[in-house]
Amino acid sequence: MKLLPFGPKGHSEDTALIHKAIAGEWNILTFELPEGNGNGPIRVDPEHQPCLVEVGDILVHSASGELLWSDNASTGARNFVAAGDVVVLPVGNGSLITSFGDDLQLILPTPNLQGRLKLTISLANELRATAARESARLEQTCVGGKSSKTCSRISWIM
Repeated sequence: MKLLPFGPKGHSEDTALIHKAIAGEWNILTFELPEGNGNGPIRVDPEHQPCLVEVGDILVHSASGELLWSDNASTGARNFVAAGDVVVLPVGNGSLITSFGDDLQLILPTPNLQGRLKLTISLANELRATAARESARLEQTCVGGKSSKTCSRISWIM
């Protein structure tokens, strides 16, 4: 997984921070941003291949531990914007995303936060080649009135 703060050149590989995530499991990853997020939104690239991703909580804290920004999975609609070759599945609150290409991006509309920051994100991703087909089946299964929690559980059993 890759995090790109907004630098002088916008989102750039030169400023990217990388953590490994384990496919098929919930991951809680923490990124240290020594110079803040820059003058634009933070971009998170959960994967660079077709996949199904469930996004949990995203938290941004100051160096002293003060919560500065959050996007919680348990609250209504999500604050992040999914971009790239993606479809946000119409289940729950927009936390389930499928990518049909190699350009899944989450854009976090954080305010201009300067100084040392810590971003923590929880997510699970499924990387099998059939993830796109399974997510289409998941969409059909979940739209029929099941809760997002049930749908989410189904996605990781398939």
